[in-house]
Amino acid sequence: MSALPTPHAEEHDQFTQEAIRNQKILTGISRTLEAAKVKHQGDRAAAVYAVRDILEKDGVLFSVGDRGWIKAEKNGQSINLQAKVDEILLTNRNIGDPKSVQAVVESGALEVEAKSDLVTAAQKAAFITKHGLAKWQALPLHREVTINMDPQSMTCRDYNRLSIRQRIELQKRDDITEQVLGQILRRK
Repeated sequence: MSALPTPHAEEHDQFTQEAIRNQKILTGISRTLEAAKVKHQGDRAAAVYAVRDILEKDGVLFSVGDRGWIKAEKNGQSINLQAKVDEILLTNRNIGDPKSVQAVVESGALEVEAKSDLVTAAQKAAFITKHGLAKWQALPLHREVTINMDPQSMTCRDYNRLSIRQRIELQKRDDITEQVLGQILRRK
């Protein structure tokens, strides 16, 4: 005699499928961390959860394909998950390992984008000699998150990262109307 499906059995199946989906997403993020140029701090599990939380807060949605591959989307468009994870590791000092960033910069695989990329006085002096004091002084202390300036996909979070001067310059553009600015501020 076979048991008929009950509402509880369906609920259990849905719960199980969602748990499997979440595990596949976490596994995909872990693989992405493994392939990153820069390594994470601490243990892998903490880094995976932290990266997932940052991506989800940034409006990234995950789906799992029938072959188990994860797909990341933002505003309905696919994004390069590896590039996004690399950006998090490079700009979030609580997740990305600063010594790893410095090693990759020293190897030449990454450009110097912040003063913290250079450790020794000799490295800093060589940078100033090659690029000049003005460029050194213009570097931020730590790497910063790049801001999406495309009004068709810019989010409220991107807009809020802009300085007052940058916001004024953005609003002066011909392609930024009140309607477009409203759309930006409503986008998550």
